[in-house]
Parts: sequence; structure tokens; C-alpha cells
Amino acid sequence: MLVHKLLVDLAPPFVTAKSWAICDGRTGEILFGKCENDRREIASLTKIMTCFVVVQIVRKIKLDAQKTML
Repeated sequence: MLVHKLLVDLAPPFVTAKSWAICDGRTGEILFGKCENDRREIASLTKIMTCFVVVQIVRKIKLDAQKTML
């Protein structure tokens, strides 16, 4: 995929978190990360629920995330 190729060719983003990862949603391949295999406490349940609700809304209205710019 062209988008995947473009992402892989870019330098990873600057992130101040102790650990993080960006994955390909289709394949599960980790594209970028820092300490992505370290065990950590779970994130805030509020953040997790917010993400879950947004994903459900996107699916319900059939929004094409690749064509949508925020």
C-alpha cells in the first residue's frame, strides 16, 4: 500500500510517553514504537472508553478515516 510505504519511510514521531506504538490496523505490524514490548499499567479507563466510543461512531456512520482530515 502506498500509504503504508509513505509512513514507513518517515522518521518516527517525537513522543514523550514512556512507551508507545503505532500499528498497521489491518496487519497488526508495528510501524514505529518505543519500549512497545514493556509491560505497563493500563491507561486511563476514560481514555480507553473514549477511543471505543469514537470507533463505534465511525463504524456506525461508515466514515472513511483515510479520506477524513482532522
